Amino acid sequence: MKKMIIAIAAVISLGLASQVVEHTINEEAVKTTVQTYLKETPDEDDEENISFEENSFSEWLGF
Repeated sequence: MKKMIIAIAAVISLGLASQVVEHTINEEAVKTTVQTYLKETPDEDDEENISFEENSFSEWLGF
């Protein structure tokens, strides 16, 4: 019974901590940072060039 109470308390405290962190994030600062430092680069394996041919049984299964 004690272990279950400790587990429930841990889950609740983690949930509360995540809510506090989520509410303290400055959304405008995150948006500015992402727009400044993360830029889309041209990818050689663009969707237009991806081959969807299944050459083996394992690829057909999705591995």
